[in-house]
Amino acid sequence: VTADGQATITGWTNSTNYPTTSGAWDETFSGVFDVFVTRLNSSGTNLSYSTFIGGDNEDRSNSLILHNDGRVTLTGTTLCPCPNPFPTTAGAYDETPNGDYDGFVTQLNNAGNSLVFSTFLGGANEDRGYGLTVAGDGRILVTGRTQSPAFPLTGDAYDGTLGGPRDAFVTVLNAAATTIQYSTFLGGEDEDEGSGVLVGPGGTFILSGSTRSADFPVTPGAYNTTLNGDYDIFIVKLQVWDTPLFNLFLPLLQRP
Repeated sequence: VTADGQATITGWTNSTNYPTTSGAWDETFSGVFDVFVTRLNSSGTNLSYSTFIGGDNEDRSNSLILHNDGRVTLTGTTLCPCPNPFPTTAGAYDETPNGDYDGFVTQLNNAGNSLVFSTFLGGANEDRGYGLTVAGDGRILVTGRTQSPAFPLTGDAYDGTLGGPRDAFVTVLNAAATTIQYSTFLGGEDEDEGSGVLVGPGGTFILSGSTRSADFPVTPGAYNTTLNGDYDIFIVKLQVWDTPLFNLFLPLLQRP
């Protein structure tokens, strides 16, 4: 919700007549599913703006962050390749579809009529963006799940190897989404996915998600260090945010 009370929502639709506004970034439905971003006025009586974002195939938005100046950053997943893929912007980290389902990170301006940036995020297999947060300096931290052994990682990644059929990932993009500053897998030998992330005190991040990996990394003395059933919730605290890199090399994430 903006400072003046306007609510902004995102999701996906297969309605060709989903309401859009004149002059919005994309007024025309173009695929199997399209992302939508819609802002209502403070009384909920009218649309401030409403737009599609998508390509020729399946596009789904799962999370949105509102900036103080009214911009929104969102993440989700898009199915590619296709003749007209999910829109990206010149100079973004990854302008080209990588294979099956890719994650995306997209920022829309305050008026809803232009993309500030838009990038793919993924490897050759299935990748999905589920949650994101934005640091005070604009850097973007994204989490989700990946089945791509070649998901883009950085040399200082906590975990550089896909551990199971799918792993959670944690990726930090710079504020303009032109480079990855940190990226790692997080998981065990089974299925893991990250679903939400928040900024904690002192520049820490709290990550949550689900796992069915008995060897998911836990820390000595944590509340619960063993898998309880089919899928468990996990909560992970990452380290202090440092300039210019995000550092995950802490005892908090030591493998058993």
